[in-house]
Amino acid sequence: MGKGNNKGSRNAFYYFLIEFKNQHGRNYKSLAEASIAAGPHWERLSPQQKARYQELAKHNKENQQKQTSIGESVDLVLQEEKQKQERELTVKQEIDNIIRKGINTNTIKDQYFYLMHVNAFCHWEKEDRHFPAEIALAKFNLRNGIITEDVYHKLVHPGPLPLGYSAIAKITAQETHQIQHMENEDNTEEVLMGLIDKLTETADSDSLPPIYVSEKDILMVENVLKNLCRKHGHPNLFLLYSLQYLLFSLKNNISPIGMKVWPTVSVSKLQLEKDVYDFCSGISCAYHENSEIPIYCSQSQVIRWAYIICDNCIGDLGLPIIKGQHVPTNSLTDRQEVATASGISLGRPVNKALSVSSRSTKTNFDSYSDALSETSTVVDESEISSYHGFDSDSQGADDEIEWRHPRRPAPKYRIQQNLSQNSDSVNSQLSQGSSNISEYIPSRRPTSQSSANPIALARN
Repeated sequence: MGKGNNKGSRNAFYYFLIEFKNQHGRNYKSLAEASIAAGPHWERLSPQQKARYQELAKHNKENQQKQTSIGESVDLVLQEEKQKQERELTVKQEIDNIIRKGINTNTIKDQYFYLMHVNAFCHWEKEDRHFPAEIALAKFNLRNGIITEDVYHKLVHPGPLPLGYSAIAKITAQETHQIQHMENEDNTEEVLMGLIDKLTETADSDSLPPIYVSEKDILMVENVLKNLCRKHGHPNLFLLYSLQYLLFSLKNNISPIGMKVWPTVSVSKLQLEKDVYDFCSGISCAYHENSEIPIYCSQSQVIRWAYIICDNCIGDLGLPIIKGQHVPTNSLTDRQEVATASGISLGRPVNKALSVSSRSTKTNFDSYSDALSETSTVVDESEISSYHGFDSDSQGADDEIEWRHPRRPAPKYRIQQNLSQNSDSVNSQLSQGSSNISEYIPSRRPTSQSSANPIALARN
């Protein structure tokens, strides 16, 4: 705590001094000067007169709160942190209940989930207000995935920005979404009504369904929606839940093995952060599709989130993959496509669906030899068998084949000049793959002390 926040040193004389300075303040420029003059007056007070100031000091000490280094109440900070943890726990329980209810009623495959992403121009700290630039709300389920018609997307014109924030908004736009701010346009009411219409088009109750938002953006999105509702006199009925925990709860609750496959929510966070579909074409809005930064498009982001969730979950539910809805349109979703893209001809049709990611469904290819065909690269069988020590003339896959040491090209060793054999004999034995080749290799170990390494001798 800073010195100015240390209220424990305020004794009875301090309160007498404050009163004294208020009465004679014109004669003293500072509290230090007033304390010198107030000292004799304090000494002349009777115990009964001092008791009033002592009571003030005691009351202040009892009600004093510990403060942080920036002057905030420690008790208030701890209370807010506790409330935040309780809210997060409540949200997690709500998400778990939604998923388990869908599983128990056998509706989890057709249950709709809503995802939201917002791009902003700037944050006005004085009023704690984010000015939105773009917003997207996507509806999807695990059976049918997501289609563009189920995404509500809008470029937002929030009206005039606070004085001095236009430059900040321009820099933010250049670095991310590249949306130009329109100073005299305001379509926020249209955006608010569009969001509510999308959320209520399949709702079976008066309350709005929860919206799943990335944890790093949840405070900003909550601020945007709150200010939109307040600006147009609409009650704020939006519920924002954690996108990361939605994927975590889905994966663990629909697991066919009946236990947690992801130990912590950090795994689902990693899956979303990897963003394996970040450069897919054809999923951005018209404004961003032909730009250099389609990755920042809000529509593209919610669609990519839906792809990631479907990629990780539909395999456990035994659902077939639909191109353009569960995965991007140009993804490889069956065995024949994967083999063709890899340059392998399978030679026979196979109807097994393969997941684009190994996280959801394992690839069930046959052996590599079964996949090879006439279109594959032709390799001389005798060269392979002779190199690995087998007889290429052997018939049948089940015959016992006697293994022998592979024939490898002889290394070019320097042969000692004092060998008794002549060079022709040595080369002949080397070319035949003699196993006793070590006798032709010159020894690297020093034979005498004079030829030894002088550094090693010095160490000895």
